[in-house]
Amino acid sequence: MDKPATAGFDDRFARCRSLLHFTACRILGGSSKAAIAVRNCWCEASHNPPQFEHEGAFRSWLLRILINEALAIRRSGQWQQLGHERAQPATWKELNAN
Repeated sequence: MDKPATAGFDDRFARCRSLLHFTACRILGGSSKAAIAVRNCWCEASHNPPQFEHEGAFRSWLLRILINEALAIRRSGQWQQLGHERAQPATWKELNAN
């Protein structure tokens, strides 16, 4: 991957990061597990970043990868090993307050 394409991908991913983290928190129930899912999503997506013209298509593509990664964490048993936090998942407003 050349440098300009990587920079563009990183910028677009950064714009979607809070939505990805929020979604992962809702699926996995905690911030530590959500961070792992978002990291896995970035690793998977960065191998072959598509050239979507519209941000919505890119965001939908990333969300599908994230959902697959979060479900894989739940299926793998890594979910229990990470400690299932009983705290309420963050709300969208709380995540965007930072």
